[in-house]
Amino acid sequence: MASTTPVFGHEMRKHFLLAPEYTPLNHGSYGTVPRVVMDAERRYEEECESKPDMWFRSTYRLNLLEVMDRVAQYVNAPKTLGSVVVVENATAAINSVFRGIQFHEGERILHFSVAYPMVKNVIRYVKEREGAVPVEVPVRPPIANDDQVVDAVRTALAEIPAGKLRLAAYDHISSVPALLMPVKKLVTLTRQMHPEALIILDGSHAPGNINIDIADLDPDFYLGNGNKWLFTTKGAAFLYVKKAAQHLIVPQVVSLEFRDVPLPGHAEAVHAAHTTAQAQSLLPVDVPAFEGNFMYIGTKDYCPYITFRDALAFRESVGGDQAIKRYIQELMWQAGQEVARIWHTEVLNPRNMACSMLNVRLPTDDEQVAKDAQLRLYNEHGVFMMVYSWEGHQWTRLSAQVYLELSDFTQAAQHFLAIVKEEEAKRTAAH
Repeated sequence: MASTTPVFGHEMRKHFLLAPEYTPLNHGSYGTVPRVVMDAERRYEEECESKPDMWFRSTYRLNLLEVMDRVAQYVNAPKTLGSVVVVENATAAINSVFRGIQFHEGERILHFSVAYPMVKNVIRYVKEREGAVPVEVPVRPPIANDDQVVDAVRTALAEIPAGKLRLAAYDHISSVPALLMPVKKLVTLTRQMHPEALIILDGSHAPGNINIDIADLDPDFYLGNGNKWLFTTKGAAFLYVKKAAQHLIVPQVVSLEFRDVPLPGHAEAVHAAHTTAQAQSLLPVDVPAFEGNFMYIGTKDYCPYITFRDALAFRESVGGDQAIKRYIQELMWQAGQEVARIWHTEVLNPRNMACSMLNVRLPTDDEQVAKDAQLRLYNEHGVFMMVYSWEGHQWTRLSAQVYLELSDFTQAAQHFLAIVKEEEAKRTAAH
């Protein structure tokens, strides 16, 4: 039951393991976990070690089936559309999709210029091995509205020959810079112009940050991390795959329980691998091949997977998922405006492309000054703030979270500005 009077801000720090002297303004990279969720993971680990045979053969699997259902409900992905499986992280999910699909020479892969570097690396991997052709959609400042993104994608789609677009990869929220993309419009546009194409939405930063409605978005694939914003422990992410595409996708580790996923409308072939899987598992139900392939990928620590359940429960206990998202989104927009005012700079993106992360131009365009100021801000004031170079300027990607308040951002901005002035003065004196 959700609390009727959620109290966000510094009062929430008691629920986390954050050091008293530490103020994280970069929740988007790794996230942090509530105490109760960490405690739950430790209980799962103890249960595993107390009865390892039953844990791996039954207990863990029963827990995971429940978790998969809970996550599917959270992102509105009914079983009639496809399946949600749990994986270690977004990297595993991306690799399962891109390396599962067989590309033919000359088939295109569409992606944003601001796609996460890991995604670009995987695209380069399949390009070199299978002859796929990357098509990069430029995303550049100034960014006035999301129609810029839609128009850029439309232009790129128009230049791809009919029947040649194999996969379109769109960020739901890009990483650097952090931009909430108009993915519903992009999916619709892609289906209109290239109905043969598969579509993957990279929601690495989405769960716990914004609302996700897979049934409405209608991608072929969707993935999201649990640790960044949803409050799972590290090593918990999910991958949704539409039924019609499940036969294409395999986990990055093929285990002794691996079974071939049948084509849509076909029955699963029973063979030795199926028998082996049944012999190892003590589940009272037979799990479909696609879900089973991801359920067990060898002896490893699966406890983080189960913490999706505990993270969702924690969110309800402190006010509810929607209340959390409202607080962090509103705080981030307000804080971004204040930081830009203090620095006499600008916020990169409009409100409808903002989420719980926001990009603000730094008060220096000297990359080394920015990096030195970042380190000094942490060493001298206990604040970590992400800085990066993009399109000729230095930026920060700020992150809001339930344990932060506006003063955390304004004080950090004032300290950072003072440090930048000192660093620039030192360089001027040295010359």
